[in-house]
Amino acid sequence: MKHVFFIGVSVVIFLAGVDGCTDMGSDVPPAPVVPTIIGIQPDSAAVGDTVTVNGSNFGNTQSSSSVLFAPGIQATIVPPWRNTSIVVKVPSGAVTGSVSVSVNGKTSNGFQFKTSAAVDTTVSFNARVLPILVANCAVSGCHSGNSPIANFDPSTYVGLRNGGFSYHQNVVIPFDSTNSGLMKMIRGTNNLYNLRMPQKGQYFTTGLPDSMIVTIGTWIKQGALNN
Repeated sequence: MKHVFFIGVSVVIFLAGVDGCTDMGSDVPPAPVVPTIIGIQPDSAAVGDTVTVNGSNFGNTQSSSSVLFAPGIQATIVPPWRNTSIVVKVPSGAVTGSVSVSVNGKTSNGFQFKTSAAVDTTVSFNARVLPILVANCAVSGCHSGNSPIANFDPSTYVGLRNGGFSYHQNVVIPFDSTNSGLMKMIRGTNNLYNLRMPQKGQYFTTGLPDSMIVTIGTWIKQGALNN
């Protein structure tokens, strides 16, 4: 609308409510959110070890997102998945190289990670299992000497594997700790005598500590080797 005022011979025109030619432009889509890795702690680990991938824009839930270790192997996630940190296990087959995070089809920068040699977790019979048996089973009045109880002598590898009258060679079943007679006796479960071994020594009233039971069980699961 135009308003016209005459002042003398001059004409002053004010324009109001008239749309100008200003171009407000079209809507600009937001920049895509891309995940970013800023570090991995520790930066070197063996297959099966747990590490933490730190960064941003990982999202608050995993959904279809993933963490890849060179040469493109997906890692197992240890929940919860967080927007700024992801705990993962180094996957089998991973090698030294780039680690990346994929979120909603967007892949992060690659971050260098060194896959180190795995720590030897093999349980040695002579170094770890035999000392437990000698100290707690092959003691005077039990499974030792010329006439050990049940003819079971665990003071040597051969004597242990022979098994005696009760379980015979099933006293130790390689790769099967659940059904091995030795494990049934030291756990005090499903055994022939409803007893928990040992019946003498410092662990007579409590049974062997869990750590010792796990050591013997792991040795059996690994094949019960004379190592």
